Amino acid sequence: MKNTIKMLGLLLFLIPIFCTASVIGTYFGGTDIDYKSRIAVDSAGNVYICGATFSIDIPVTEGVYQPNVSTVYELFVAKLDPTLTNLIYCTYLGGFSGEGCTDLKVDNEGNLYVAGFSGAGFPTTPNAMVTTASGFDGFVAKINPTGTALVYSTYIGGGTIVAMDLDTAGCVYLTGYPSSTSFPVSINAKDTVSLVSNKKTA
Repeated sequence: MKNTIKMLGLLLFLIPIFCTASVIGTYFGGTDIDYKSRIAVDSAGNVYICGATFSIDIPVTEGVYQPNVSTVYELFVAKLDPTLTNLIYCTYLGGFSGEGCTDLKVDNEGNLYVAGFSGAGFPTTPNAMVTTASGFDGFVAKINPTGTALVYSTYIGGGTIVAMDLDTAGCVYLTGYPSSTSFPVSINAKDTVSLVSNKKTA
């Protein structure tokens, strides 16, 4: 069977193998510079993207968590249907210091998990592990299936998140690079002190 190629903008995002033959694509963004950095697809074929933008007019949808920008360079997340013709939701997500997205996952219930980095002001929830940034820190946020609320959001202090994965219980696994001694480690961790600057951790 032939490949399906799905594209957003001018960048090739998805080339699934063993699909029926088709090529579909769409532009997505505002009137300024937009960067789409990560993509995820759920079991129904819905497409999720995250990125960062200078645009103040990204096509946000009604009732989403953050309809307006809070800085000049803001993170956004969006969900499109499998045909890329319908925008299910789109929301900004960020504080007032700029953000970036480094990974994106979706669970079986349609919750979206966003990992990245941010300076001060990134929105955290009451159950957050870390609520304030000490520079540009990693973060993990879980957004509900409709894009209207944060299920949880926390900084991961003292480091940059590179990749993320989920298990069937909904636990989040991260790997990245610590940038300070404030990176959280457990009591019985294999290494509790980084001996090398920017040592990779998981």
